[in-house]
Amino acid sequence: MKAQAIIYRIKPRKLKTWRAWCHALDTRLRANALHTLKEEKSTIEFFINFKIGQNWYALGSQIGMLKPSNVKREINRKHRKIRLECLEPISRAEYGYFLQLRG
Repeated sequence: MKAQAIIYRIKPRKLKTWRAWCHALDTRLRANALHTLKEEKSTIEFFINFKIGQNWYALGSQIGMLKPSNVKREINRKHRKIRLECLEPISRAEYGYFLQLRG
């Protein structure tokens, strides 16, 4: 199993767009997004948005086999487009620890 985490700066005037996309993935596009996770052999994917001073940031994380996304799927193309439009990668992040109950 692999894990990756990346810290992004949310670009100026793109917070509303990014929040709307996150909400769509978590609601009306959820089933489609979960299907994509299965294809990518990922078990967990999440973003956390947070503010430091006047700037907004996002921490994105994915855990699993981390296979490349299927570019033929519309949701993957749109996700990439919106990430590029709204987020600027700053740095990879390192897991200090990760606890998960199973079963």
